[in-house]
Amino acid sequence: MSTLNRSTLGLGLGDAVKRPAGADAEDGANAAAPYPHLDNELQAMIGRQLSAIYHEILTEPVPDRFIRLLDELARKDASNP
Repeated sequence: MSTLNRSTLGLGLGDAVKRPAGADAEDGANAAAPYPHLDNELQAMIGRQLSAIYHEILTEPVPDRFIRLLDELARKDASNP
């Protein structure tokens, strides 16, 4: 599985996070300003890494105990119309 950290996500790049106009990070004077936005390249990179992680999870086999539990629940459901 890939390792995610600030470096691999590019979160150390100050210019990748764009604060909205009028937002003052220094003194917090504009606390009601919308959240900062990530640039498109950084969003795409995060999306690719999340997809890779979830793809690994989705391709893992379902544990036998879960299959048995689902079968048991289906039988109980079928016997109680």
